[in-house]
Parts: sequence; C-alpha cells; structure tokens
Amino acid sequence: MKKMTISILIIVLIILLANYTGLKTVLGGLPVYKYATESNEFVDTEILWKGLNFENTLSNFKKFKVENPNTNDAVLYRTFKIEPLKFWNWHDYLTHERYKLPYKEIIK
Repeated sequence: MKKMTISILIIVLIILLANYTGLKTVLGGLPVYKYATESNEFVDTEILWKGLNFENTLSNFKKFKVENPNTNDAVLYRTFKIEPLKFWNWHDYLTHERYKLPYKEIIK
C-alpha cells in the first residue's frame, strides 16, 4: 500500500512539474497555434516565441470583421486538437482562452 501511495505521489508531482515549469517546453517543444474561420477567409497563427500571442490573433480577427462587415465568417475556430495524453498541457487546456474556441478540422 505504501509503494502505491508513493507511486501516485510521484506521478502527481511529475504532472504538476510538467504543467508549471519549463519542463513543458522540453516535453512539448515550441508550440504554434493556428486559427481560421469556417471558409478560411481569415487565417492567423499564434507563435509565442515570436511575440505573436493569442491577443494578437483576437485583435486581427476583430479588425477582419470590421473590414469585412458582410462576411458570413463571424466565428473564429482553433484548427488544433486538444490532446489529453499530453499531460503537460492540462493546465492550459483548462484555463487558456484559446481552448474555449470551437474546433474546426483542416481538410487537406
């Protein structure tokens, strides 16, 4: 029983460290997030290490809607999936606004 408790604590510690430290970058690499509207009239990319963050994407989308008032593309979608096995992203999946956007599959 004691070995089971210690194993569970180690697993929880690894998950917490992976979500709240630089270990996330080591495990997952440098992320790139892509967004689009339904008919791809608007497409944008979030690249954090280049200073292109989620707020930039939202700002660009608002600008797109102002410049294209007659467009039917009024919903912004994320084009990247949530991958539950990537436990180092669990904190972001639960808290970051990008994951509250609806998902749209990219058809190639």
